[in-house]
Order: sequence, then C-alpha cells, then structure tokens
Amino acid sequence: IRINFETDYTVRGVLTEVPQNSTMETNIIIAPASAPFYERQADNWDGSWIFTFLKLRDGASPANIEAQLPQFITKTWGENENDRTNLKLSAFSDLHNDLTNTRGNTYILLSIAFIILAIASINFMNLTTARSLERAREIGLRKVLGAERKKLVMQFLSESFLICGFALALAVVLVELVLPWFNNLYNLSLALSYFDNLYTILALLGLALAISALAGLYPAFHLSRFQPADTIRGHVKKAASGLNLRLALVVAQFCMSIILIIATGVLFQQMRYMKTADLKFDKENLLVVETSQDDFADTEKAKQTLETFKNQVRQYSQVKSVSSSSHVPGRWPGSFLFAFPLKPGVEEQRMRMRWCAVDAHYFETMGMEFSEGHGFSDEMKAEGEKGVVLNEAALHDFGWETAAGHQLRIGRTNYNVLGVVKNYHYDSLEEPVSPVIHIYQPSDSRRHRMIAIKLAAGPVTGAIDQIRAEWQHLVPGNTMNYFFLDQNFSELYESEERLLRVATVFAGLAITIAALGLFALSSFTVQRRTKEIGIRKVLGATVGNAAFLLSLDFFKLVVVAILIAWPVAWFTMQRWLQDFAYRIDLGLGVFAVSGLIALAIALLTVIWQAIRAALANPVESLRYE
Repeated sequence: IRINFETDYTVRGVLTEVPQNSTMETNIIIAPASAPFYERQADNWDGSWIFTFLKLRDGASPANIEAQLPQFITKTWGENENDRTNLKLSAFSDLHNDLTNTRGNTYILLSIAFIILAIASINFMNLTTARSLERAREIGLRKVLGAERKKLVMQFLSESFLICGFALALAVVLVELVLPWFNNLYNLSLALSYFDNLYTILALLGLALAISALAGLYPAFHLSRFQPADTIRGHVKKAASGLNLRLALVVAQFCMSIILIIATGVLFQQMRYMKTADLKFDKENLLVVETSQDDFADTEKAKQTLETFKNQVRQYSQVKSVSSSSHVPGRWPGSFLFAFPLKPGVEEQRMRMRWCAVDAHYFETMGMEFSEGHGFSDEMKAEGEKGVVLNEAALHDFGWETAAGHQLRIGRTNYNVLGVVKNYHYDSLEEPVSPVIHIYQPSDSRRHRMIAIKLAAGPVTGAIDQIRAEWQHLVPGNTMNYFFLDQNFSELYESEERLLRVATVFAGLAITIAALGLFALSSFTVQRRTKEIGIRKVLGATVGNAAFLLSLDFFKLVVVAILIAWPVAWFTMQRWLQDFAYRIDLGLGVFAVSGLIALAIALLTVIWQAIRAALANPVESLRYE
C-alpha cells in the first residue's frame, strides 16, 4: 500500500473489527519508525503530540509507576522541571469517557429511569392500599376459612409479581421497537442478546422481582392485617398511618416529577446559552474547505493549484475574505508544543501550549479582535521575520502584562510576539479557553489543512455553486470536502442535544404517570366522600365550595412537593453545571415554571372529579351505599 503518494508499506496483518465505542477508530496502523516525519522528530523533546501507551504486568501498581516518573523527568529535562511538569497515567478504559462524557450521560438516563420506576411503584402502592376496603370482606372470609396471614401476604405479593411479569414482557417488546430509534439517536449499536448472555436474563428478572417486592410488600402486609370479625361486618378502621403514608407517597411522586421538569428546563437553558453565546469570533457564513498539499501526488503542483483556487475565489463578489490555517475553531485536534518564554537573566521555562499555523488573513477572516499589537502580513515571508500571536490566556500564563518586546523559543527558533488576540472559543463551551500560540506560515505552506472562506450575508447557495465549480475546474475528479463553521459548532453539542430530547420525553412520561396515579386516587377519594358532599350541598354548599374543598387537600400536597423539590433540584443542577467552564446562572424562572406546571396538572387532574361529584344530586348522594 502506498501512503501519501510516496511511501510503500507491506501489509502484515488485519485487525478484527474495532468496537464502535473505541477512541482508536483507525483504518491503518504503522510503526512509528516508518513514518515519513520520524527522523526529524525522533530526538525532539520539545513537542507534545503523541500518546504513550503502557501495558503493565499483572499485579503492577500504576501508582508505583507514577512515583518513578519524576526521576524520568529529571533525567530527560533537568532537575528543575519537576516543579512545572506533571506526568500521570490514565486507564485506557476511561479514555473514551474522558473525551465524550458517555458515563455521565448514562448515569443521568439511569437516574431518570429509576425515578419513573419509583413513581409507577408509588402508584401501585397507593391504589392498592386505597382500595383495601373493597377487599376487606374477601380477606375476612379467607381468614375464617383458615387462611394464615403469611399465605395472604404471599397471595398479594404473587399478584404484584404477576403484574410486573406482564409489564416486563411488554417492556421487552417495547425496547425492541424503540431500540433502533435510540441507536440512531446516539449513534450506537446496542442490542439485547437475551439468550447469548445469561447475565442479561438474570438482570431483567432480578429487576422485575425487586420492583415487585418494593411495590407490593407494604400493600401485602397492610391488607393481610385486617381482622375477620370487623371486615365481614364492614367495620374496618381507617388507620391514620396508612393515610399519611399514601399522602407522603403522593408528595414523593410530584417531588420527583418537579425535579425532572427543573432538570429538563436547566438543560434546555444551558444548551441555548452554549449555542447562542458570543464565541469572540464571527462564525456566520464561514465556509471551510478541508484540503492540503498532502492530498495530492505532486505537492509542488498542489501548492500552485491551491493558491490559484484561493486567488480565484477571492474575486467572487460574495466572498469577503479567504485564509489558510492548520486548524479552525470547532476542528481543533490535540496539537501541542513546548514554548520557552525568553526572559533576560531568567532560566528558560518549558510550557505546554496549543498551537495553530495561520496565514496573514486568518484573523480577518475569522473576525477576531486584538487586545494589543497586530497580526501577520504577507511581507513577513519576504523579510524572513519569525512572528507569533498569542491569545490572552497564553499571555496570562507567561506572566506578562503586555506582549510588547517579548520573544519565545519554539524548538531551535526564536519568535517575536507581534500581538495578542482576544480569547475566542475554539472548542465547546464545556471547556475553558486554554493558551494558544498562532505561528505565521505563508499561504502556500504545507502545514495548512483548512481553507476558510468568509461569505457575505444573504443566500449562499449561489456562492457555493461557484466555489464548487472552480474546484472541479482546477481539481477535476476530486470531491470538494467542505462544511460551515456554525453547523460544525452545533455538532459539538450533539450529545447534550440528544440527552435533552430523551430527558424531555422521560420528564413528560414521569409527570403523566404521576397525574394518572393522582387521578385514580382522587377518584377513589371522591367516591368515599360522596355522602359528605351530599350533606354539605343540603346544608347550602355551592358546587364551587364542594369542588374547592375536595381539591384543597391535593393542592396542599403538591405545594409541599414543590417546597421539597426546589432545594433538591437546585443542589443537583448546581453540581451538574459545575462540569461546564461557561454556564448559566440558576434563576428563579425555571423553578417557578416547574411549580406552576405541577400545580396546573394536579388541579386539572383533580378538579374534574371534584366538579362531577359536586354536581351530583344530593338525594342520590345520600342514598349512596
């Protein structure tokens, strides 16, 4: 196989399929010593652009190896380097999560799933205990006929297990139907291998048994304690503790639902903030063509072709500016170098920083502003001047108040610091702006891999067609790979966008389940208070009075749930927002809206039952039972 049109390699083997969640999604692997650039980099200790992988022996301690790294630093760079250099080991299994935060999102989804399960279990417990009077005579007769309490407990638990068994079967069917959509949403290839993995079956059965026991245990013991003499006569005492537990469970339901609503609202606000925040450069109408001289067999001819392409594109009326660079914001791989700030009379200090090779038009095309100094000019190539531009974060890290008159050493070359550009976001707002060194490279440099084209405001379809036609004219048969920078930045938040969509669906599902439980419980409550309503109407109560009275109790429960949920949600979302370098401030708006939503849903759920009962003929109500 010939790579980069110049080096021939012999195929030594074929790897098995690399898992989709691996960070090493590579097509070709070569030995470092056979890389074209190896000879000039082999003895270069001033760069920082590769990973080093260590395969430890069985039983070896990573901590013990880390303890030896300071000796390695001293041997390599000198005794004073340990004060400013820190090497550490990271488990390879954690690398994917460190780059994608997959584990954090998984924990969030698991938490939402358990909240929904908890709300559904509370519904089961509430409705079973609330309707206990209807089964009181059945229990009394069973006890008279010799049934022991433990057998009654087993009967009610069996009913719970049976319901969860049917629910599990239905859930498996729904998962199979929804899984393709979920895989497409998260770009995954998940599958439930029921028969290939015994653990999966045991986990599902264990989950069903656990939910059955948690949801059915209290109702089973509650129902089985009734005395047969009282139940057969219809005289069952209403235990205050049972009523209080049901009310507490209703509060817990709405408390969890409100927390989910707040979490979804905060996630939406943070997403909107990140997507609309000022990035300190102009990303609108910025077309980026991915290409470099290494994409062509004849690099000298490619240099001329790409320069011709840029010069031709500059002539179009809708094109405002064109530049070349090694990176653009949003497409910034881990490129680092070691810079040595030169201070008279002070020992050189090695500092690891991001870098970017740019031409003279880069800052203009990107719409970046300078806090001091200036950028590059095309005359620098002719004059042989070596210049760099720092961002404000780099200036701060060097400990300089101003860049005027300062120099840096990179490798064996000294560079003049020409200016300081204001901090701009080259990556997601989850990450802080790190120091960046912009190194001047002429427009025809082999280091450039991106051509940025700033288009005028307005429709861009015509300009794209013109640019594509020019590309096909100069490079026939080669597809022009391009993207818009604003769309590329939006893709940085795909994970959060997907999480927001799933969280919104689940939050809606949770509040719906809670409302269904409240509807059933309020229906049963109204049914038990039928005579009371009839008597109140006979004594002069209006429909509004009766409806208000029935709704008030549930209204109080939701208010209590709101007062509990708000501080819990505030603390939880504050912790979640800490992972973002740039974040919103939690305001009262999302909390107020969540409370209003919960109150509205609760009142709409209960008020219909209350009004229907209040409108009933009191004569019919007093004949009840």
